[in-house]
Parts: sequence; C-alpha cells; structure tokens
Amino acid sequence: MRMPALFTILAVATVLAAHAQDITGDWQGKLKPAPGSELHLMLHISHAKGGSLNASMDSVDQSTTGIPITTIAFQNPKLTFASDGIHGKYEGTLKTDGSAIEGTWTQGDSLPLTWVRAVQPSDLDGAWEGLLDVGQKLRLILHLTTTKDGLGATLDSPDQGASGIAAVAKREGSAFSFKIAMIGAEFEGTIAKDNSRMEGTFSQAGGHFPLTLKRGGASPKPEPPKRPQNPAQPYPTARRIYYTRMPLRAFNFRRR
Repeated sequence: MRMPALFTILAVATVLAAHAQDITGDWQGKLKPAPGSELHLMLHISHAKGGSLNASMDSVDQSTTGIPITTIAFQNPKLTFASDGIHGKYEGTLKTDGSAIEGTWTQGDSLPLTWVRAVQPSDLDGAWEGLLDVGQKLRLILHLTTTKDGLGATLDSPDQGASGIAAVAKREGSAFSFKIAMIGAEFEGTIAKDNSRMEGTFSQAGGHFPLTLKRGGASPKPEPPKRPQNPAQPYPTARRIYYTRMPLRAFNFRRR
C-alpha cells in the first residue's frame, strides 16, 4: 500500500529532525545526594576534530571548574561520558525536543541527574561563605545559581549539620538580600564593587547580626570525607567532586 504524500513528508521530517539533534553547548543540572541537599553542576560540550566531542564539567557549589571529561559519546539519543579524575560516569537520553538529557550519574552511588540547556550565569553565581556570631560562631554557606526563573539560592549551616535550606534571593544593583521563610530569617547587604564580598545584616526573631559573605574559601571548611569515589593521587584535590551524606536537621539558632 502506498503511503500518502503528507505522511511521507512527516516521516522524512521526523527522521531529519532526529539526525539534526545537536548535543553541544552548555548544560546545567542538580545532583541531589541527600534529602534537602543539592549540588549544582555545569556540563560544557563542544565539537572536536574528526567529528568527535570534547567536554568538561564544573561543580558550582564547590567552586571547581574545568573538570576533564575523559571519554564522551553521543549516539542519538544516548549520551554517555566519564571522568577518570573523579571516578564518575553518566548515562542519559536526550529528549526528542532537545531540551533536556535525563539519566543517571554514578560516582560510588548512582543518582538521577537531568541536564537542561543552561542559562547564562550571573556574576554572583557560586558559593559565598561567612561567619555569623549569635553568641556562638556559625559558618554559613550561601549557594547562588542563575536559573530560567531568576536567581536561585540555598543556605548551608555546616556546624549544625544543615544543608540545602531553601532561600529566596533578590538583587537590585549593588543591593542584595535573601529570605528564609522556614526560620523567619533574612539578610540585607551591599555587594562590593569588585564582587568579592557582600556586607550586611542577618536578622531573625528581632535579633540583628552583622554578616559578611565572601567568595567560597573565605572561611574554614571541614575536611571532606574519604570515600571510594574521591580520586587518588596524583589527581589534585581541586578536581574532586564529593558529597556528604549529612542528616538534615533544623536550622535552629534563634528559631522563631
């Protein structure tokens, strides 16, 4: 039976569209190693000579960029890649509309990881660290990531074992603020001209405390756990992607 012309055209168009899928570009994803915890990642894929692909990965919250992807292959719609330096690998499937890659990241454990086309990051993206003195000194780490919906934010309190606390961030010129509804807290401050710090006031339940947030690495960090997925020497520490399985407890200083 002869196929009607219209359906023939549609079938050919579908095949051509599938072959036209391009995996190159910048992708962003969220790895969730524990409930309430997120690790923001960036994947950069480009064409290489001979029709092959090159790639590297960033771990935004760990201020680690340019992690080499050792091998990468795309056989539409399947994408696979591996990074020997951090003993990690990914297997996923590109959606038919090319908007996302859904799959699994394996680095000791296997976790779901979906990549979506990346939004251009802002100059505030990354981890910001500060020391809050509320009678006891508490380290705070604010994670900022630009998304299609605006500036996304989460807060960690390592000394209390709390991470991934949802926050709402806002920027207007040099003024920056974030609010955390679950604990009735907020921060209002000013961004330095060189974007190296944000100085302001952290408020909660009638208390007001000075707080300066600096680019990641400004305050001491606990030693990362030694896990099989961490690379052995001679791989540099900066290339490690690690995630801590901390129980998420209440962020409880001056709870309202």
